[in-house]
Amino acid sequence: MNNHVPVNAEDQLWLITQMMSESKKTILHMGFPSMVWGFCVSIGTLLTYFMSDRAWYKTILPLWIVLFITAFGINMFYFKQNDEKKRKSTLIDRLFTNLWIFIAITVFLFWVVSFTLKNSFPISYILCVVGILVSMGYWLSGILAGLKTIQALSICWLIGSVMVLLVPPSWAPVVIGVWAFLFEAVPGLILYVREQKQPL
Repeated sequence: MNNHVPVNAEDQLWLITQMMSESKKTILHMGFPSMVWGFCVSIGTLLTYFMSDRAWYKTILPLWIVLFITAFGINMFYFKQNDEKKRKSTLIDRLFTNLWIFIAITVFLFWVVSFTLKNSFPISYILCVVGILVSMGYWLSGILAGLKTIQALSICWLIGSVMVLLVPPSWAPVVIGVWAFLFEAVPGLILYVREQKQPL
C-alpha cells in the first residue's frame, strides 16, 4: 500500500518560505559568535604579526590555542544562557551551528598541523586556506538564508584569501586581521544589535 501523500505547489511554497524565514532568524542569532570570532581572529593575527616580527615563533601556536578555547567557551556559554530562555532549536538552527563549528575546527586543526610540521607551509598559504574556508561558510549560509548580503561577505573573504598571496608574507596576518574585523566582527555586531531589537 502506498502511503505517499503528494505535496501540492502551495504547500511546497509555504515550506520553502518557512525555511527561509527560519534561516534569516538563525543568521541574526549567529551575530554574537561571529562578533566573538571576528575579534579573536583580529587580535590573534595582529599579535602573530608582531610575534613573527620579533621571531617569537614558539609563542604563536599557544596563543591561537588560547584564543580558540576562549572563543569556543564564550560562545558555548552565550548559547547555553540564551537558547534555553529565548528560542527553540530547529533543524536549520542546528545546521548553521554545526556548519560553523565544523569550519572552526577544520581551521584550528589545519593551523595546528602546519605549526607541528615546523612551518613547512608558508603563512600566506595557511591564511589563504583559512580565508577560503570562511568564504565557503558564508556562501552556504547566504544560500540557505537567501541573503545576498551574506553572500557578499563570502566574496569579500574570497578576495582576502587572494590578497594574502599578493602581499609580502609578513603582511599576510595583518590582511586577515583587518578582514576578520571588517567582515566578521563588524557584521556580527550589526546582526547582534538587530537581534536584540527584535521582540522575543
